[in-house]
Amino acid sequence: MASHININDPQTITYLSVRALIASEEDSADKNIFILSDGSVAILHQIGARSSNVTRVKLELSNGGNRRWGAKAVRDSDWIIKIHDELLRQVPNQHKGFIED
Repeated sequence: MASHININDPQTITYLSVRALIASEEDSADKNIFILSDGSVAILHQIGARSSNVTRVKLELSNGGNRRWGAKAVRDSDWIIKIHDELLRQVPNQHKGFIED
């Protein structure tokens, strides 16, 4: 089972949690990573679909069969880091506070 990732809790966005998410799917069908309205991150098989009341962001990633999912994909640390870094960029209110000289 994939680790729970939620962009509202940046501590859940780790290399290992992203690796577990990618490993949780087989590379047999088209799919994307969605950030749902509650901030949770999920892999869905709804290519081209986006419902504003369900998703905040859809990361267009890949078609099935190109080794972007499953056991083979998690061996590609550059791919895991790319997804990890993009999820971190989606964290709301990353810069809180104001510093004035």
